[in-house]
Amino acid sequence: MFRTRALSSLQLLRGALFPCARPGLVHAQCPCARPGLVHALGGPARRYRVEQRSYWQALRRRLLGPPEPPYRRPCLVGTPVLRAVPADQVRGPEVQRLVHALVAALRRADAVGLSAPQLGVALRVLVLEVPERVLEAENARVREARDMVAVPLRVIVNPRIRVVDPRPVLLPEACHSLPGIAACVARHRAVEVTGLDEQGQPLRWTVSGWTARILQHEVDHLDGRLFIDLMDSRTFQNLRWQEALERASW
Repeated sequence: MFRTRALSSLQLLRGALFPCARPGLVHAQCPCARPGLVHALGGPARRYRVEQRSYWQALRRRLLGPPEPPYRRPCLVGTPVLRAVPADQVRGPEVQRLVHALVAALRRADAVGLSAPQLGVALRVLVLEVPERVLEAENARVREARDMVAVPLRVIVNPRIRVVDPRPVLLPEACHSLPGIAACVARHRAVEVTGLDEQGQPLRWTVSGWTARILQHEVDHLDGRLFIDLMDSRTFQNLRWQEALERASW
């Protein structure tokens, strides 16, 4: 149900002076942007839930300072680097350290693809790996529908994609930077990627099916795009909706 009411000139002035005076929005530069407070137009501040650091987390941050990229785990949507477009200049010893961090984070998160911006590093580097256990976790019908195959670890620096088969395939996707969220995205059936491997050697790789989808998803990260920018919005869903529904009925 929607509720409307007239705004007085004082309320309008408040909205102009304090841009956070809109439901659910807080601006860091606004003088009333304090943790735990959201100002609603024409009404008092209301509380929203904020996860607080534990004592040990706060102490660790004070002693060691804020974390530095590359992070150990994928950063979440809202982190500015996920919308950055890294320069196509990746060479030198920093690549090896970044690749090591990407591979470790990929396997730690049990992911099949990961890009440098997801670890807070604005460089055009991605890793991709589909182990056999991922295939074994899916039934034969799903594997066939998604055209899934096992892929050994691939590291691609400065990737460039060329479409080989432009026929669109609409299938669900998810992302470790948007945990618990999924939606269907149309991707090209087959693509060719060129770039460099982790040793700086030229690389050319043609892939199709699920592997092509993973590759396109990760290259999107390097161009500042997320799968929600391309999704069929009618298929957008929270993967925990059933769990939430059960809790709501208690």
